[in-house]
Amino acid sequence: MLAQVAANAPNVQAYLPANYDDFLKAVVLIVLLAVFLERALALVFEHDIWQAMEAASKGKKWGVGMLKEPIALGCAWQMCTWAGFDALAALFPDRPSTHFSHLLTAMVIAGGSKGAMKLFQDVLGIKNLPAAALEQPDPAKQKQKQGE
Repeated sequence: MLAQVAANAPNVQAYLPANYDDFLKAVVLIVLLAVFLERALALVFEHDIWQAMEAASKGKKWGVGMLKEPIALGCAWQMCTWAGFDALAALFPDRPSTHFSHLLTAMVIAGGSKGAMKLFQDVLGIKNLPAAALEQPDPAKQKQKQGE
C-alpha cells in the first residue's frame, strides 16, 4: 500500500528550482523592491495632505485610507512589468512568464512592503534617522527596566 502511494505521489524534485542562485536572487530582489516601494509610498502616505484626507474620511463608509493597498499593488505591478521581473518565472524557468505571474509577483512585493519594514525596524533595529532621533524613551519603561 505504501509503495503504491509513493509511486503515485508527485515528484517534489520537479517543483524545486534547478538553480538556487536564481531563486535566492529573486528572493533578495523581492525584499529590496518591497522596501523600495514602501519607502517611496511613505512619501505620499505620510504627507500632510494625505493625512488630512485620511482624517477627513475617517468614520465614513468609503475613505481615502482604503486606497493604500490598491495603490501599492498598482505601483508594484508597474515596477514588475517595467523591469520584466517575474518571481514565478525564476522559480519555474520552464514555464512562460504571463501577466498573471507578474501580478502575483507584484502582490507579494506590495504585501511584503509592510513586512520588510517591520523586519528592518523591529528585528534588525534599523529605523529612519529622524524617527529614531525624535523617539523619546518612555519613562515608565525605563523605571520598569531598572526595577528588574
